[in-house]
Amino acid sequence: MVTQYTIAYVNPDHLAGELMTFSLDSAQTQVWSFADAEELMRSLRSANFDCVLAANLPVGDMLDLECALHDSGHHLPVIGVSESTDVQALVDSLRYGRTVWGSSPAV
Repeated sequence: MVTQYTIAYVNPDHLAGELMTFSLDSAQTQVWSFADAEELMRSLRSANFDCVLAANLPVGDMLDLECALHDSGHHLPVIGVSESTDVQALVDSLRYGRTVWGSSPAV
């Protein structure tokens, strides 16, 4: 029996979103792609996700997303990938439940 996961992928880069959706869909994972955190938050009324993968968001936007998820009662694991190495932002985001933080010069 194959377990299918539903991932919310937030990335302002439309092409990257399409590529990630194609890659993960072929791995028996359903991916919903969003251009920004606000779009994701609106969709939470009608969709259930197993986790959030956020890439290429400015540090402030990523933290705002995590705060909004937390404050709305959606306690989802958040995987954040960013070019930033802002240590204070990392500490703040861990307070809101981010489970993984990745830094990459070419996200």
